[in-house]
Amino acid sequence: MNINRPVKIGIFVSLVLGCGIWGLFYLRGLDLFNKESKYYVVYDDIGGLVVSNPVQIKGLKVGQVTKISFTDDQYNGLIVEIVIKHGYKIPKGSIAKIYSSDLMGSKSIELIPGKSNESLNENDTLKSDIEKSLQDQVRLEVLPIKKKAESLISSMDSIFSGLEYVFNKKTKDNLMTSITNIKLTFENLEHTSKKLDTIITTSNLSSILQNINAISSTIRSQNKNITAILSNLGMFSDTLVKMNVSKTFTMANHTLLVFDSIATKISLGEGTIGQLVKNDSLFKEMKNASKSLDLLLNDVKTNPKRYVHFSVFGSNSSTKTKQTK
Repeated sequence: MNINRPVKIGIFVSLVLGCGIWGLFYLRGLDLFNKESKYYVVYDDIGGLVVSNPVQIKGLKVGQVTKISFTDDQYNGLIVEIVIKHGYKIPKGSIAKIYSSDLMGSKSIELIPGKSNESLNENDTLKSDIEKSLQDQVRLEVLPIKKKAESLISSMDSIFSGLEYVFNKKTKDNLMTSITNIKLTFENLEHTSKKLDTIITTSNLSSILQNINAISSTIRSQNKNITAILSNLGMFSDTLVKMNVSKTFTMANHTLLVFDSIATKISLGEGTIGQLVKNDSLFKEMKNASKSLDLLLNDVKTNPKRYVHFSVFGSNSSTKTKQTK
């Protein structure tokens, strides 16, 4: 059977178109000869996800994104259509999570299988989730550091303001004076060190050590005397302990009380001594008596015959009586 030319051209064009369509779908990840299951996921934000991005389960590609559209005219959400290769069953409760598959920000969908033993049916809707982008993660990590840096800068500004206030001209002058005094102190220490070095290197230290050695030798030679002195002190202290010191102090206290009572009576004018001290009349009488006695003694010295008679041969009693009268 002969096939004319137009039929041949038609067949050829059909084959080319079929191959082109198959190649296009192949490049897009769709296999026209294998049956695939469609599922839907609703997101508030897809973060740059595009059609033909892969769908993976634990890193293995099991499908791809085939369509993205808005849920309504108000742009409240996005519906993502994905296709899964034949043979992969998706458990109920599975999550379709959008994440960054490389550092360039390319997006993929990671299917996190649920724990259910039942599988989703074709055209069912999966739960959605989206991983924060690298930029968002960096922003979240850097934000606390930024806040701390701002707080640190503010604190440093306050510190520098305080230092500027503290280190005024007067404070600077005082600081320079303190540094100068410290320098003089170190110079004095150096001078003292040199003096000590000079004393050590000269014979003065040797003489001092010899004197100390002589003193220690003297103390060592007088050890017996020192021991005897300490023994005597010990015996004296024992004697004091054995003495009834309390009784002695009691008697002394009683004696002082008696003397105090006598002094009180004298000051009150009681007794002879008190009258003598307090009463002027007694003093005057004693003074007059003393004066009279003095006059009598003077008269006796002047006129002894008036008071004393001597007779060698004796005399009668009448004569003595008369003379005496």
